Amino acid sequence: MKTQFALNNLVASALPKSTDKSKLSQAVEAYINSMKPIEEKASRGGLREVKKSNDARLTETTQTTFAGERNIVSDFLQWHDRVQSLSAKAEKIGCVLNVAEIPPRFATWLSKFQTKEPKAESKAKVNGEPAVASATK
Repeated sequence: MKTQFALNNLVASALPKSTDKSKLSQAVEAYINSMKPIEEKASRGGLREVKKSNDARLTETTQTTFAGERNIVSDFLQWHDRVQSLSAKAEKIGCVLNVAEIPPRFATWLSKFQTKEPKAESKAKVNGEPAVASATK
């Protein structure tokens, strides 16, 4: 497939902060690329003349329909695309759309894309030994 998946900003802002968005995008793109073309339609626009250059031009458009297995990735992609569509419609009429949370059915799948944050070392340890409080008079 020629198109690339771009994570919508509204959806990205609703994801947990520790989500690796590039890995998430790669997973969705891998799903899209696994889809197989099942139908192709071509249409031709009307011929038009370009008077300045004495040319005749026409446009041909090809539409390809792809199919793939329905799974959690396809459900997420469908939800993502609906949010993107609603956002565009809201902007046209001067509204702002906000995504409060990602639907709970995606929680387990999205947890695969959480980055492992390193555990903070205890500040009380100095050179591997516990710090000792000293009193000075």
